[in-house]
Amino acid sequence: MGQYFVIANMDKKEFIDPHRFTCKEGETGFSMKLHHICRSRMAGVLVFLLTTSNYYGLMGSWGNERILVVGDENTEYYDLYLDIIHKDEWRDISHEVAKEYFDFVSDCSA
Repeated sequence: MGQYFVIANMDKKEFIDPHRFTCKEGETGFSMKLHHICRSRMAGVLVFLLTTSNYYGLMGSWGNERILVVGDENTEYYDLYLDIIHKDEWRDISHEVAKEYFDFVSDCSA
């Protein structure tokens, strides 16, 4: 089955679920496995969020903050993974970031 991951901002308690990161409503996003995340647009998304320039919505909103890629099979972080996925104090920004990112790069193809 493999390990599944989310990308979490520890300071803002926001996360991106690659599976929910979609270009169009109703589509399935990227696989949550590390190999697939690395081969997808997630690297560009992280640059979009981590840049020190903020002139487009969420662009730069994660700059200078603690970011983790958290997997569901790492015993040290398993409880954190469950908290991120299930607790209301964490906000899933996958759809919001996807919309802004694809608008910014003007390309919805994977």
